[in-house]
Amino acid sequence: MKPTRASAFLFLLCLFPPALSAQQLAWKEFRSAADGFSVLFPGMPSFVEEKDQEFVHHRYTVRLNGRGFNVSCSDAGESIPERVVERLMTSTRDGMVKGMKAKLLEDQPLKCGAYPGRRFTYAGPETSGSVKMCVAGRMSCLAQATHSKDAWPADVVNRFHDSFKLFPPAAKPVGRVR
Repeated sequence: MKPTRASAFLFLLCLFPPALSAQQLAWKEFRSAADGFSVLFPGMPSFVEEKDQEFVHHRYTVRLNGRGFNVSCSDAGESIPERVVERLMTSTRDGMVKGMKAKLLEDQPLKCGAYPGRRFTYAGPETSGSVKMCVAGRMSCLAQATHSKDAWPADVVNRFHDSFKLFPPAAKPVGRVR
């Protein structure tokens, strides 16, 4: 069988899938009453619960072509004191960047409605991404768009981050491990 231009084009598409724009993804609102957030995901997220000595962490993830979106929430069990919020956000950012052997490219404070937050981007040897992190009451949540090779177009990352909203989580704490 002799290769044609069409078969060569299809082969290249398989090797290098085109970047998807925000309009091309099937965005659906996802809400978690327990973790107190809503966000647009391009698909139904998987859910993982992890526990450490003090907290229960919830992670919601959608993976597409080696790239992904996730929202991670940690419940402190009681309101996080205002004096600790900035230190918490800084140590979370620094821990993520160091853990991925990445370089911090951009970092800026922001408001998540009435709540403090920050948005930062990083680039590492295996994974790069953009994070919107917010702290509300007892909850610390972050929305992260990641990629290994091909970066998400800016409109996709902005749509994801702009849709990420916090609201008061369910009254019963889900985080403290005793």
